[in-house]
Amino acid sequence: MRRAWLLLLVAPVGCFQVDLSAGRFACDRDGDCPPGLVCRATPQGQRCVADGDGAADLAGDPSAQDGAADGAMPPPAGPCLGRGLQLSDWVWACTGNFAAGGAAALCRDPGFHICNAGDAPVLAAWPACNQRIGFYASEVQIERVEDGDGATFSIDCDPGMNIDLPLGLLGCGREPGNNVTRSVSVRAGSCPPLPTALRCDRTQAWECGLGPGTLSRTSHSRAETQGGGVLCCRNR
Repeated sequence: MRRAWLLLLVAPVGCFQVDLSAGRFACDRDGDCPPGLVCRATPQGQRCVADGDGAADLAGDPSAQDGAADGAMPPPAGPCLGRGLQLSDWVWACTGNFAAGGAAALCRDPGFHICNAGDAPVLAAWPACNQRIGFYASEVQIERVEDGDGATFSIDCDPGMNIDLPLGLLGCGREPGNNVTRSVSVRAGSCPPLPTALRCDRTQAWECGLGPGTLSRTSHSRAETQGGGVLCCRNR
């Protein structure tokens, strides 16, 4: 538990004014933060911020995400075309909308690509991503997504053409809505260790194509209000 701000309060500081402003202190949970602040993921890691500020680092408001009133685009973050959050030395969550066939454009840096099954060694369950509103997809195709224990999904990642079964996307983050995204409890086939699955038949922000190469046939909207986009992995 990180409560460095408490040490400042009890230290013999005389007339010194203790700065407890948002973003100054690292944290693991809300209880680590000064009164009025909460623990949220930011581009600088887990920090004590005003409630709601952490989500803005990924989703942002409409002017920050899609350009200000004068039409200017936001500055790119790392390898991302627009806003993004670094999850590790190897992986970024890049926010943005895209039409079918346009997902790869969010990874603007030629040294990065949309994460796929071959990136399994560098993929993990990142708390910074899973706490955010908005789903960030990998290139991994889910052929089957079924309700597990009522709170998780059971998935099969072996490519095929069983289009009668619900298709899904594998990634991290949380999509608003009724059981749109859930943690993965059972994996079959060649599923990498990504923590969250999205059911394509339960979301309005994602229009998923059918058949092989699901993400290449998929479009995404509402990033300006709900966040979401793709996971970009560094070339190895």
